[in-house]
Amino acid sequence: MGFLPKMMEILTNYEVDFYHIVHDADRSKAAIYATSKADTPFEDFKWTNEYAVFLTFSSDGTEITRMEEMVDTAFFQQFFPRFQKYLARS
Repeated sequence: MGFLPKMMEILTNYEVDFYHIVHDADRSKAAIYATSKADTPFEDFKWTNEYAVFLTFSSDGTEITRMEEMVDTAFFQQFFPRFQKYLARS
């Protein structure tokens, strides 16, 4: 099993809130700003993450041809050591 499925397996009560979605149909692009929260098995540590996602679509708009994602790196600096310990014990 890869990294993402293992990570999603441990997050419970996962919620995503979309704050801004900007779609520029003429340029076949979209931008999304969102946050997520969830419970983790790591004592009192909560999942709280921010995202910015930039999408480029095919000329007919039916496919995503490029996706760039930016996440809260300060959060991941705290999350990853806990997650790695969890995986080592599993």
